[in-house]
Amino acid sequence: MTYQLNVTKGDWVFCFVKDNCFEAACGIFNLTEAIQIFREWTEKV
Repeated sequence: MTYQLNVTKGDWVFCFVKDNCFEAACGIFNLTEAIQIFREWTEKV
């Protein structure tokens, strides 16, 4: 699974799963969105 959203220089989210481990990187104001993506991923596992 990979999720990537690039809106502007400071508004971005990149998440992926590697070896069943969720990893995320995001802009300073996108942590809530990255956490929401993590929660959705855990519900699928």
